[in-house]
Amino acid sequence: NKTLGQFIAELRKEKGFTQRELSEMLQVSDKTISHWERDESSPDITILPELSAVFGITVDELLKREKNQRDILWMMNKTKCS
Repeated sequence: NKTLGQFIAELRKEKGFTQRELSEMLQVSDKTISHWERDESSPDITILPELSAVFGITVDELLKREKNQRDILWMMNKTKCS
């Protein structure tokens, strides 16, 4: 199982962001991002909604450290039917 820090790093890299770019979006230091990714600290609960939005996932997915493919497929189908 991957840690929250590993998952944040994976999502950041998937989006093609540097630690600095992500830190600027979230208005935290790039050292903060580094600490999260190395599991030396965790994001404050108040930043989780913004962090999830940057990655295009839900807070629940972020905390579970997995993207829910079923929900993604459901939302795609709903969009096609609208």
